[in-house]
Amino acid sequence: MKKIVLITPPSPYLLSDKAIVPLGILYVASMLQQQGYEVEVLDLTGKKDYEKDVMNVATKGYDAFGITATSPDFGQAVQILDLIKQVSPKNKVILGGPHATVGPQTCMPYNFDKIVQGDGWTGAKIAIEDESNQKLIFAPMFENFDDAPWPARDLIDMDSYEYYIGGIRSTNVMTQLGCPYGCVFCCGRDIQEYRKMRLRSVSNVMQELDMLHDKYGFESFMVYDDEINIMKKRTLELMEEFKNRKYRFRAYIKTNLFDDESAKAMAEGGAYELSTGVESGSDKVLQTIQKATTYEINKKFVELCHKYGIKAKAFCIVGLPGETYEDVMLTKKWILDAKPDYFTISINTPYPGAPEYDHREKYDLEFGEIDYAKEQVSHSTYGKKEWKSYVRTSSLSAEELVKLRDEVEKECREKLGYVFPPGEGGHGSHSSPYEYSMGQGLTDELLKIQKFQQSDSYKDG
Repeated sequence: MKKIVLITPPSPYLLSDKAIVPLGILYVASMLQQQGYEVEVLDLTGKKDYEKDVMNVATKGYDAFGITATSPDFGQAVQILDLIKQVSPKNKVILGGPHATVGPQTCMPYNFDKIVQGDGWTGAKIAIEDESNQKLIFAPMFENFDDAPWPARDLIDMDSYEYYIGGIRSTNVMTQLGCPYGCVFCCGRDIQEYRKMRLRSVSNVMQELDMLHDKYGFESFMVYDDEINIMKKRTLELMEEFKNRKYRFRAYIKTNLFDDESAKAMAEGGAYELSTGVESGSDKVLQTIQKATTYEINKKFVELCHKYGIKAKAFCIVGLPGETYEDVMLTKKWILDAKPDYFTISINTPYPGAPEYDHREKYDLEFGEIDYAKEQVSHSTYGKKEWKSYVRTSSLSAEELVKLRDEVEKECREKLGYVFPPGEGGHGSHSSPYEYSMGQGLTDELLKIQKFQQSDSYKDG
């Protein structure tokens, strides 16, 4: 039996990376176990000094070392790679995860033995067993989410993770994969694994939640789907099950699909807070980034949440394509007008796989080459906020974007009477991670979904 160790790098760009459990690599772990491998997980989240841990595990003769990385984590993944190879150049190191999938070209110059583009469910075994000189592995898409074994949470210390929703200790789950929308700043818009909707059946979801309740005592969940309300009928059914169990939850939604019926059902289903990517208060900018929302649609989201006693959180961005000073002022106007319970303002950073990155010639957005292995591209380092803009528009320089971001945040927080420092707001017992909208223009995929859910053929999931 081959022995595999999977490694989760720390995420120093978060105020805390011990809030959200790294389900992606735990899904891969459970699949590898099902396929007959002996699997361990080296969880480095929350660790600033992890070199000894990596070098220690690199001496133990594993058949393969798998590392996952998002784009902001990629520098840590490269450092871990170098440490493993330092112990022995023969150690087989595999890179997977979002960055390898959306930007494999940025990974090729480094000494990974295999780079998995696509689903780890299928790609991990291929990469482990492949002994050819081919470095890039194209993994076929895993079609049926229900067929995936649940994440191997027993391979990590679940007690080391702290995440609270309304004062109740909570954990994160996934009920579906993919987003059919096409926001130009969002990664993976041309990749089927991130664009195609893959939904678990409601019964499968509830079985996992019941297990988490019975085994770990959780009664509250962060539903970490891109948007929970893409398919209305499924969402209503899911809410009925939450209501029956008296579970509480927090989730992301798409405001253009959010209506009174959905808001009422979510409130009855235990919604404590709903979050959305408002991004901008400028309808011009929203149209440019293909958000499929407007100032008024986003404002209605806050109104519906408050009507049913749900907290509303808004993610906003400055530095979007074509943005002007007037557009940023419209974002400030929206925040003060809509009065969300909480908001964050980040600065647009282009990532591989996002239309604004892959097709930059189409957009009024300028940025140089970004080395994700060497630059910390996010704004925060374990609670120390270090804002930097990698972008500029024809109207606003990078320095002006940073200044405007700070001014808008300060003024809006003061006028709305926020008590918590930026990054907090009751989501964790300590500083909670900044979260970003996962982005997302109408596509053929979404039209198919809408047609499907309106037909008589709709069934569970």
